[in-house]
Amino acid sequence: MLEGLRIAASRGAIQREAFRDAEARALEFVLAHRLYRSDRTGEVITDRFTHLTYPWHWHYTVLRGLDYLRLTPGIDDERVDDAIELLRGRRKQNGRWPLQKRIPGTLLVEMEKPGGESRWNTLRALRVLRRVDGDATRACI
Repeated sequence: MLEGLRIAASRGAIQREAFRDAEARALEFVLAHRLYRSDRTGEVITDRFTHLTYPWHWHYTVLRGLDYLRLTPGIDDERVDDAIELLRGRRKQNGRWPLQKRIPGTLLVEMEKPGGESRWNTLRALRVLRRVDGDATRACI
């Protein structure tokens, strides 16, 4: 995934130019799909992309995509707006985000239970909204 390439580039394991080229192509692909929709029909590709999960392992979700995009200028692209509204709509009344599903697989430690509040999803969602809103106080309201 791009997260690993970003780390490799920052540590000199791959050339920064090669990383920037790969990232630009990948971001355009993700943005063309508005992070989770078909670029042809506009329909949701799979509901799994819209679930707030943790840990995410190798699975892609809108929140994971947004969390990466916040590190790039792509977060300001209007094609992200739908995904941001999806994220905002998942916030609970108490201002936190849930853990909707747990990704299948063996966990060494189960840190959160599905259906409850998720500190990890809340952290990631707030990071995204702080970047989008440009003001940490507005993101927490």
